[in-house]
Formats: sequence, structure tokens, C-alpha cells
Amino acid sequence: MISKNAPFFCFLALFLTLSACKKKDHAFNDSKLGKEKILSLTIKAKSFLDNHKTDSAFYYFNEVKSICDPKTNPEAYIATTNAMAALQQNQNDFIGSKTTLKEALPYLKLIRDSQQIWYTYTYLGINYLNTYQFKKASRYFNKALDLNINKFKNIESKKNIAEVLIAENKYQEAIQILLSLADE
Repeated sequence: MISKNAPFFCFLALFLTLSACKKKDHAFNDSKLGKEKILSLTIKAKSFLDNHKTDSAFYYFNEVKSICDPKTNPEAYIATTNAMAALQQNQNDFIGSKTTLKEALPYLKLIRDSQQIWYTYTYLGINYLNTYQFKKASRYFNKALDLNINKFKNIESKKNIAEVLIAENKYQEAIQILLSLADE
């Protein structure tokens, strides 16, 4: 037997379902307290990472990302997204890692730490390489190389470019790059 209140309960269930799906707006906090919280959560995330508890580390990095305004604190935002993308990449979640990094791309021009930019480009290149998008992989590895961070990073970028060439069956070009690295 259907109760007289059935339409009310259906409406209530529908309302609760729709309100639960409402997207939350993140209130960015650039006060001293907000920066301290970002630092505290980052330290906690790195501690979990050091103890190989990657799921907990990812959770805390995600917390940092949710309270960090990329326009006013781009360095922390980029470093956090790079850490999250690296964790996703280590779990072979190349699509998720790519998605995470793409959120950071508009803010790269706001940071001074070119090493974080190098990591963003390199992680994107690795993700594209592993999803068989070789032209995009090559483009990001070349962007990383163009940053000219230091000798080690340049060698790493050239090695990555050679890996793309090997994946594309362009062995002679890859050999030339790898041989040039032996001379460095």
C-alpha cells in the first residue's frame, strides 16, 4: 500500500540527492594561517610519501591543492600538482596524471622556479609517451630541454627525447642523441 506521504518522500529524496551533488567552491585562504595550513599539510603529505603510504600522501596533497590559490601562491600549487601527478604516474594512471598537470599549465608563467616547470613538462611528456601520443611527448620533452636547468636535467630531457624516437622506430636518430650523451 502506498502511503499518502510517498510524493513528499520522493521529493525529499530527490532534493537530497541533487543537493549532495552540488559542487563545492573552495575558499582560498592567503592569510598567514592559510599558508601555515598549506605548509603543515605539505609536510604531512611528504611524511606519508617517505613512509611509502602513497594513498595518504595523495590525500594530503589534494587537500593542499584545494586550499591553495594558484594565482597568489603558484609555487605551492605547481609543486603540489607535480607531486600528485608523480604519484598517479607511479600507479600507471597516465590519464589522471595528465589531467592533474593540465590544471597547472595556466599558472606556470607565474612561478620563478624553473625546476618545477621542468618537472611539469617532463611528467607530461612521460604521460604522453605512455599513452602513445609521441608528438605531444616530444613537444613537452623539448620544452623541458629548452629550460636549460642544469647538465643533469638536460641529459634527462635528451634521453627522454631519444625514448620517443625509439618508440617511433626512428632508431638512427635516437642512437645519435644517445651517443652525444656519452660524450657529455
